[in-house]
Amino acid sequence: MGKILQKFLNGGVDVPFPTAFTETHMKKNPDDTRAEWVKPRAKDAFEGFQKSIEDWRQTQPASEDGTMIQPSPIDMSRIWTTVVGGPKKGKTYGIGVNQSSSSSSPMLSNSASNSHNAEEMEAMRTKIEELTQYCAKFVKFEALVKKHMP
Repeated sequence: MGKILQKFLNGGVDVPFPTAFTETHMKKNPDDTRAEWVKPRAKDAFEGFQKSIEDWRQTQPASEDGTMIQPSPIDMSRIWTTVVGGPKKGKTYGIGVNQSSSSSSPMLSNSASNSHNAEEMEAMRTKIEELTQYCAKFVKFEALVKKHMP
């Protein structure tokens, strides 16, 4: 099932990658449940991905409110690509996106552009982490002020 159709059937909301993968790589039983992988490679890739996501979460700092930190779509894509052994002939197993440097996309025009974009993304991640910490401190301060106000 295509990504656009899955999104449509999900009320216009993107379908999480693990859900989309299991929908497309597991056999459907007559009662609409899914129990068996179509190929052992699909099962191995999915289980490896799930383990890598858990390993990734273990390396993340604890959130202020105690909720589990979720990987970004970029992190998930990077983890998946690593688990399945990288792109082959320009496509990544389970994703199928052409990752050739000859792509017409300006984002993929050359390796210098890619490294520059990676640096910008890392700078943005750092800034987001800083702002998240400031927000958490502000929420605590706001609660303290409300507690002591008449």
